[in-house]
Amino acid sequence: MDNRLTLKLAIDTKEAMRYYRGEVLAVWAVAENGQSVQFPASHLRQYIDQQGVHGRFSLVFDSQFKLRKLERLSD
Repeated sequence: MDNRLTLKLAIDTKEAMRYYRGEVLAVWAVAENGQSVQFPASHLRQYIDQQGVHGRFSLVFDSQFKLRKLERLSD
């Protein structure tokens, strides 16, 4: 069974491009429940646009805490 954490990201263009280019390998964020999380920056690439990365996302992970996917949620 998959587990989920919901988080809100607000990453400006400059920082998002550092993730995109691989200069920064991990994203640190705080989930809506207050839990700190870290996940591979490569999962952000598909969501980067001219404004960076903004919105609510769901981290989906398995029982061993391995990240399965990052999904954008509707606001």
